[in-house]
Amino acid sequence: MTPLEFLLKVLDLKPEDLKKLENRLRVHKAAYLLHYLGVEPFSKDDFPIYIRGPFSPELDRAIRRYMKNRGVEEEEWSG
Repeated sequence: MTPLEFLLKVLDLKPEDLKKLENRLRVHKAAYLLHYLGVEPFSKDDFPIYIRGPFSPELDRAIRRYMKNRGVEEEEWSG
C-alpha cells in the first residue's frame, strides 16, 4: 500500500472522490499533520502554506498520477 493509498483509506475516500478539490485538500491536510508529527514518509515532504492551507507539490503530483492511472478526471473548480 502506498502512502497515498493509506491516506485515502484512513480518510475513507475512493479514487472518484478525488475529483473534488475539497477532498484533495483533505488529503493534503492529513499528510501535513503526519508530516508535523514526523511520521515517515510524510516527514520528507515540503508543505508550504497556501490560501487553503498546507500543500505539498510532491503529494499533488502523486494524487494526479493516481487519478490519471484510474481514469478519474478532476471537476471544474468554480471558486
